[in-house]
Amino acid sequence: MNQSHSRNDRDGTVYVAVLGVAMIIGVMAVGAMAVQRTERHIVARQQNLAKARLNALAGIEMGRLRVQQDVGWRTTYPNGIWEQDIALTDGTYTLAGIDPADGDLTNDELQAVTLTATGTSGNAVQNIQATFQPEVVPFNSLEVAVVGGSVDFGAANVTCDQIIASNDWMWAFFASVHGNVEAAKWIAGWSYLGTKTDYVPTRDLPDPNTVFDYYVTHGTAIDIHDLAKTADHYDIDKSLLSANENPYGTGQTNAEGIYVIDCLGFNVRVENSRIAATLVLLNAGADSRLELEVNWAPAVANYPALLVQGDITVNIESNVQLDEKVINKNLNPVGTPYAGVEDTDKKDKYPTEIQGMVYVSGDCTWKNKSSITGVLLVAGALKTADQPSITYSSLYHDSPPPGFYTLPLSPVPGSWRQVVN
Repeated sequence: MNQSHSRNDRDGTVYVAVLGVAMIIGVMAVGAMAVQRTERHIVARQQNLAKARLNALAGIEMGRLRVQQDVGWRTTYPNGIWEQDIALTDGTYTLAGIDPADGDLTNDELQAVTLTATGTSGNAVQNIQATFQPEVVPFNSLEVAVVGGSVDFGAANVTCDQIIASNDWMWAFFASVHGNVEAAKWIAGWSYLGTKTDYVPTRDLPDPNTVFDYYVTHGTAIDIHDLAKTADHYDIDKSLLSANENPYGTGQTNAEGIYVIDCLGFNVRVENSRIAATLVLLNAGADSRLELEVNWAPAVANYPALLVQGDITVNIESNVQLDEKVINKNLNPVGTPYAGVEDTDKKDKYPTEIQGMVYVSGDCTWKNKSSITGVLLVAGALKTADQPSITYSSLYHDSPPPGFYTLPLSPVPGSWRQVVN
């Protein structure tokens, strides 16, 4: 055989082998690239799904924040879509809220809300849902007997069986304070006969812009001009006001015993009367007063006795009884018993006292021998004189009335879930 032919054959065989190996390597490379592209797509898809889920969770948390920041959220946000396609760093969220009980978010602040958030990232979509139940948390001001924006005991002889707190300073240079005291700033004076604790956190008080809302909405209005006018003030005098008795205007009563008077800046005085109701004084004049003999308790046990938008002086005489014969008025007729007793005569007497909670958005002067069993909350300055006393009732902390608690949303156990479209 020709040697040149033999070498050419071997060279051809090697070339074919090399070419085959190169083709195999090329195919493998192309396959590897395809696998890498597939893996990249899978990884990207997984990343987008994870981001979409995080965006949905962010939507839920934004819903909770909206509720926390807006006490009127139930009217601000509809039963349905709250926010649509809100942009985030890697995608969007859409948030919806519904009342799972009756489809109406506005009719009951204690009903749950179900939040559903849709998160997107790239082509990925994730839906997360959770139900939240409002939790009633009373203001910590209801843990004590008295809270004032500031407290000046003056020359009074004050008696209290619980803490008197100030959200600012407190002083008692010429007073005798029989009770424990605390203040957010300094406590001045030497007349404290109980414990003194200064520089403590302030006590929570209601928002003066919203605390009256429930009572105005559910109350019965009394026109200020339907009250008797005396000199520079309007009077509730020698009267009975209760869930079944309203001597003013058309006499419309209120099942919860809530009555609202817009004072229009005039002074109002409540005296020689039995109030078995919650009385709300809006725009009260600076010299509004509770005077002489008054027997007062709300119709609903845990509701406030008195809510004042403005200033008030509490000047009742707890050492003198409210006498039906003196005022010529039956104060426990059929439908409005006192201590379970109702009658048709004018022979009964009643202790002069307030049993309930009093809230004042402005300043309060607490004087004479005024006696309160409940809680006294004053957003402005509290000043005392004479011999006032207060006996604390835990009722308002254990069962806080509307306007005196917060409603943080707590997740209902087991309600977190992923929703599939």
